[in-house]
Amino acid sequence: MSNTDSYTTQLNNYLQEPIRNAPYILSWLPYDSKVTHSATRWKAICKINGVEQAEGEGPTKTDAMNAAAKAYLVKVGKIVVAASET
Repeated sequence: MSNTDSYTTQLNNYLQEPIRNAPYILSWLPYDSKVTHSATRWKAICKINGVEQAEGEGPTKTDAMNAAAKAYLVKVGKIVVAASET
């Protein structure tokens, strides 16, 4: 996977790898978590086969989904996060 791929793309590719041999249903539950006079913060929950697996937060819905996808990929060991990124 290229460094330019978004984490949501990487997650989709990961779930479609032939080694998985099972259908996976990826769904998202995005919602605005903090609305202030200056900005909205979004949260997104990554669900696989209806089970909540990870969540992320960001200034846009897309950023929140990307953060949740990254959290899941870290959880399953598909990517390693440097200590400076935690």
